[in-house]
Amino acid sequence: MKESRYNISVIYNGEHLMFNSRTIATAALDRPALDILDTVRQGNEVKETDLVKEMKRVGFLVDDATDELQQLEMNYNLGKYEKSGLGLVIAPTMACNFACPYCFEGTQKGIMSKELQKKSFLWRQILQRTVKT
Repeated sequence: MKESRYNISVIYNGEHLMFNSRTIATAALDRPALDILDTVRQGNEVKETDLVKEMKRVGFLVDDATDELQQLEMNYNLGKYEKSGLGLVIAPTMACNFACPYCFEGTQKGIMSKELQKKSFLWRQILQRTVKT
C-alpha cells in the first residue's frame, strides 16, 4: 500500500487537512489517520482496518500496483469519447483578468442578463431531473 501521489496536505489552524486532487476527497485527519499515513510513508505495511479501507475508498491510500496516472488517462478518455453525456459551460461574465496571449475571446466585457441567468438556472434544474447519471 502507498500514499496517493495526488494528496495535498496542509496544517491549518492546528488541523491536518488533506485533499486528493484525483478523487476530490477532502478530510481533516485525526491522529490514527496520521499514524497510518506515517507508517505507509515509511514503507511499512498497515492492517486492513476500517479506517484504512475508508482511506483507500476516498483515494488517500492506493494499492502498490495502482497506476493513478493510467486511471486518470482512462477516465479522461472515457469522458472525452462518451456519447451519452452533455458538457456545458455557462459564463455569467466574460470579465476575465488572465489576459492570456493565446486567448481567442479577445478583451470583450459583458455580464449575462438577470433574465438569462434565471433561464440558465431553470434549464439546469430541468436537466438534473431528466438526465440519467
